Amino acid sequence: MQITSDNGKNERRDGEMSEIRKTVLGRVSKRLIPLLFLLYLFSYVDRVNIGYAALQMNSDLGFSPAVFGLGAGLLFLGYFAFGIPSNFVLQKIGGRAWLSVLAIVWGAIAVANSMIATENMFYVMRFLLGVAESGFVPGMLLYLTVWYPQSERAKVVSTMYMATAVSVVLAGPLSGAIMQLDGVIGISGWRWILILEGIPPIVLGIWAWLALPERPDTVDWLSHDEGKWLANEIEIDREVPRDLGYDTFQKAVRAPIVWVFGLVYFLLGIGFFSVMIWLPQLIKQISALTAVQVSFVSAIPFICASICMVLYGKHSDKTKERQRHLGLALLVGAGGLLASASFNNPIAALAALCLAAMGLWSATGVFWPMPTAFLSGGGAVGGLALINSIGILGGFAGPYIVGIVRNLTPDFSAALYCVAAAVLAGALIVSQLHRSAVVRAIRDQAQNLNHLQGQTNAT
Repeated sequence: MQITSDNGKNERRDGEMSEIRKTVLGRVSKRLIPLLFLLYLFSYVDRVNIGYAALQMNSDLGFSPAVFGLGAGLLFLGYFAFGIPSNFVLQKIGGRAWLSVLAIVWGAIAVANSMIATENMFYVMRFLLGVAESGFVPGMLLYLTVWYPQSERAKVVSTMYMATAVSVVLAGPLSGAIMQLDGVIGISGWRWILILEGIPPIVLGIWAWLALPERPDTVDWLSHDEGKWLANEIEIDREVPRDLGYDTFQKAVRAPIVWVFGLVYFLLGIGFFSVMIWLPQLIKQISALTAVQVSFVSAIPFICASICMVLYGKHSDKTKERQRHLGLALLVGAGGLLASASFNNPIAALAALCLAAMGLWSATGVFWPMPTAFLSGGGAVGGLALINSIGILGGFAGPYIVGIVRNLTPDFSAALYCVAAAVLAGALIVSQLHRSAVVRAIRDQAQNLNHLQGQTNAT
């Protein structure tokens, strides 16, 4: 009888803890996710809309594929150069202030991109846009570690990264509609795209300044007990990186595993950003569609990707497994790219591109919970920014490689083979991550902490 009674008490305690988790994280998500999602969405709209603007801009300004590829890629060099310093500024002045300022500045620069008239001006403006956007993603990831336990991050990050797919779903039809303003008050359609799609981040930045909370202990919408529970969950997560010794920037920079994750993200970025930047022109080449029709059809792969990545992230959280999820997603992405390069039928090629987008976007959702599991404090501030900065170079390399290859051969097949090879290399590296002592320690310590936490909840 005593055993039955104890079991009943344990079940009630587990149910209470589950209810607290659901209530607290539900409130956190309600307050944070909609605004951060919109900010992230428009940061990507302002990156990818150049692909739609290029349908008219390249002919208006006489830009070759190599010129466009270099200019599109220079955004990511600016991103690389200022990503780490930006995260240290965030740590000093706070997430609310810095994320708000970044949004306002990148929105203003995005609008200014509409004044591009020469190749050099194109290069400079895209570089500056990258500088302005450089701190947002690593800053957002760092900000989320303050609010979400490790066990919830794949789902949350997948939800946030869904904005990258939704941005293209939105940017395609929106850019196509705005293109119809071509000639209004003497302004070309592609310039209208850059003007009107650069305004929302400015508005959202002001909203973020007014609405984003700084830390859990600064809000009045969590009770004392709820705030204490959340702080305890976050503190438990920090035990792993503390024990591993990756809680300072200096230690994180010297850790080989940080550079390995940077390399994986770089290879993933080659595929991710190549698809994002070049997809409209790829679809235009394999079809007989108009520029406006291309804008709408280009949304299809990203609708598939946005649905898949959230479900995939939830499954990763549910199974508490990351490595195999990441490796499989990369393999699917590479396979989709290879298939799209091989098919001559436009429908089959589009279906393969949908598969590639589903794999690549799902990979981004399950990638970030892995390094956040062993980085904390200064290690998270600098380490996450370092990984993101290395990876973002893939955003320069991918579009530029595609542009160079297309200068040699107008067909996209050879370029897609090159991009697929990079993604496949990333999958091979991920398949060996279990050999890392750090990855094994994270897995083992996380299991031990979960066991200890379960015992604590039962007593």
